[in-house]
Amino acid sequence: MTFSKAFKTCLRKYVGFKGRASRSEFWLWIAFVYPTCLFMYFADILLFGFGLAQIGPLLAGFYALIFLPSAAVSARRFQDTDRNGWWIWWWGIIYLVIGVMGFGLYKLSAEIALNPEFFGWGIIDFTLLAIFGAAIWEISWLTQKSMAGENRYGASPLEKPAASPIPETPTHPFD
Repeated sequence: MTFSKAFKTCLRKYVGFKGRASRSEFWLWIAFVYPTCLFMYFADILLFGFGLAQIGPLLAGFYALIFLPSAAVSARRFQDTDRNGWWIWWWGIIYLVIGVMGFGLYKLSAEIALNPEFFGWGIIDFTLLAIFGAAIWEISWLTQKSMAGENRYGASPLEKPAASPIPETPTHPFD
């Protein structure tokens, strides 16, 4: 699959959560999204004076535009490896829970006067390590080969449909 074909496929299946997506379709979409996000981020800083930890209007607008097609292609990618597409939401919950727990424990360490400089950074390190581990696990699923043949989510995106045994005859547009 080419870059332009992957881009067009993801836009055509904007909210298409059914079916399967090949590795190339998914990763070429990601190869479009991440550099564009980076460009929008720096454009917000240069054009609107936003700080490094802020999201400006260009990046926020781009996020709004790509949220559904990114979720759809991710769900189809999971389904291509015969996993339920709902895993994209579970991964989001996992990251959120790890982040909230880490932040809560960091704040708790400061509140109960445990050495926040030492204990707090240990919590942050553990939180980042847990998020990194979860990301590696998720990426390992997304990089797996497509399940050959048909699975419960449809035909493989890599296999061409069988040709019809009866050739189609061209028809005249005015017949």
